[in-house]
Amino acid sequence: MYYGNVSLEHLDGPDSIALLIASDELELQRLCIHVQNHIKITLNDWLCENLLFVLDITSKHEDFDLLREHVLGIVVVASNAIYYSSSNGPCFGDGDLWMTGTFGSSSRTSYEHNIMDVPNFFANDYEVFQVQRR
Repeated sequence: MYYGNVSLEHLDGPDSIALLIASDELELQRLCIHVQNHIKITLNDWLCENLLFVLDITSKHEDFDLLREHVLGIVVVASNAIYYSSSNGPCFGDGDLWMTGTFGSSSRTSYEHNIMDVPNFFANDYEVFQVQRR
């Protein structure tokens, strides 16, 4: 068994997520908790810019509850975090990110920070993941 210290000081967001996933796969629970706290505290700006990516990752890993709860806490109106609209399909927030066919719109209303940098856009394809309440 190897024992040592892991410095997260110079890790960016993607590398921190990669380490988090690896620590979970290797069942290193203490490291998993430490990396989640590092992302929450040190990389909060990156986290806010990558909410959907991080929410996708945390929804696929049961032990990422600290980070998942933090991400969901960034949503100002929790009931609008993610829902399905019969007219717009999957929606994030009350206008924060809506897709109608290939047309998308984004306007900060329910989330603490903007999800997109532009108000309107077109997408060739998009993927929606599933979030399950426990």
